[in-house]
Amino acid sequence: KKKVFKVHNSTIENFRFKKKYELIVISHVLEHLMNPLKVLKKCNKSQINGQHVLLEVPLFEALNRYKNGALMMEHLSYFNEYNFLKLILESGYEPIYISKIYERTLMPFITVLAKKNNNKFLSNFNEPNKISFRDQFKEAKKYIKKNKSIWKKIDQKLSKFDKTRKTYIYGSGLHASLLFKYTNIEQKFNIVGFLDSSKSKNNTKFK
Repeated sequence: KKKVFKVHNSTIENFRFKKKYELIVISHVLEHLMNPLKVLKKCNKSQINGQHVLLEVPLFEALNRYKNGALMMEHLSYFNEYNFLKLILESGYEPIYISKIYERTLMPFITVLAKKNNNKFLSNFNEPNKISFRDQFKEAKKYIKKNKSIWKKIDQKLSKFDKTRKTYIYGSGLHASLLFKYTNIEQKFNIVGFLDSSKSKNNTKFK
């Protein structure tokens, strides 16, 4: 209400920086991009030494805190602290503040404030708690196995309800999609519609 923001109808890859920015905020974007390193290097070129980026992505650690269905197709990259900081350093930024959030969120997040610093010594970054790709892959396989087990139990519990009555599904977002993917709810119940508070979904069809 107090300030009008200009909206550019473009992608970060195609956007042309016309000035130097003191702060660039990239919150929950990098995990959706085909080449996050290329994008960060582009941001780096639009800044001078000492200017900042604020970055936030889902944290692919402590998978026991990931709820079932938290692996999303639109997330092309998954970061732990080590490879996320390595990405930031390789793009010419120096992390100066790191925060991790594990509770009261859909999944763990990591937030990093970094400043442009193209000094070569930064490439020697060595995180003592480095998690190898193999270890991360093993954890991902465990999570998927656990996820399937949870959906199987949900499907079994659905069998206890009255299937003859007309049924509405509350919410038509990601978890509704997962509910239909991992259970036989569509065959078991007489589903007549969805209830959702989002006006953009009113009077639309769920596919």
